[in-house]
Amino acid sequence: MFCDIKNQLDHLSVLQIMAYSEYEESLERAVKRAQAHRENDAQHVYGWIERDFVLGVCAFQIQPDKVIINAIAVAEHSRKRGVGSAMVTALRGKYKKAIEAETDDDAVEFYRKCGFLVSALPKVYDNCRWSCVLPVQEQMKNDPIDRIIPLEREKWQGYILPFHYVSHNFYDVEIARADDNFQVSFVKKPFDIPFEYKPEKDYDKLFQSHWDDVKAWGIVENERLIAAVETAVEEWSNRLRVTELWMDDAFRRQGIGTALMNIAMKRARDEKRRAITLETQSRNENAIAFYLAYGFTLIGFNACEYQNNDLQRKEVRMEMGILLSYDE
Repeated sequence: MFCDIKNQLDHLSVLQIMAYSEYEESLERAVKRAQAHRENDAQHVYGWIERDFVLGVCAFQIQPDKVIINAIAVAEHSRKRGVGSAMVTALRGKYKKAIEAETDDDAVEFYRKCGFLVSALPKVYDNCRWSCVLPVQEQMKNDPIDRIIPLEREKWQGYILPFHYVSHNFYDVEIARADDNFQVSFVKKPFDIPFEYKPEKDYDKLFQSHWDDVKAWGIVENERLIAAVETAVEEWSNRLRVTELWMDDAFRRQGIGTALMNIAMKRARDEKRRAITLETQSRNENAIAFYLAYGFTLIGFNACEYQNNDLQRKEVRMEMGILLSYDE
């Protein structure tokens, strides 16, 4: 969620994020900057918030024909999961104006990846500065998140999701017994050779008959699905399960996964489910990292879900979830 956090500029967690956009990542400079923002009515400060935590901060000003980004930064633990680009996307959708920013060598690639037109500015004291401009027409053309739509069962049932990933690390699961006690550990370790997953069978299909009350959303380009999330209800336990979350490799790191998960979370909360859950595998390190960053945690596992030697094959089913609560 992208919302106004100007009244939170005295919070240490917000100041620490702001410091990443300051020279030498100075917290002292961030405190002074926050004070200047508070005193300037024309300055807007928005944050990217998930589960009540601020993960990113964007300071900007609005002019009649454009939005000027003064600073944008993401918490260190939430980087490389599309938070920065999600904030740019939110600005696009909220104001429908061109977006401009000025940056240095360290951040110019971020703006390029977001679709900005980049040009060099005259050097000042041998430092390179860059002008970054995202015209209105580019906003409308390069904004896949705005094109997320409900997927109809009649059209998409049986659609095969072509999952593929490469992992350099896995979680080694060990189960030890001493008398009447059990001790379980998940320890992250490197593969000797990177593991590449390509399913031998078409396990992942949309709207499979064994799920109840299935709803799915996705992005479709030229009749081709490029990203999707599917959810199903476990009525007996009042939980919502994310049964599929997939996107084409070419569309990763644009905030799409987070946007799709937000839709699943909204359904869970709208229906007052007590938890949202999903399944992943102990060798899918990128998926695990994404879920952990979003707020999921380990809630269970199955050491023989797929084969009797899942522990040895480093493919243990991990159940992850977020427990939800509501104000009465």
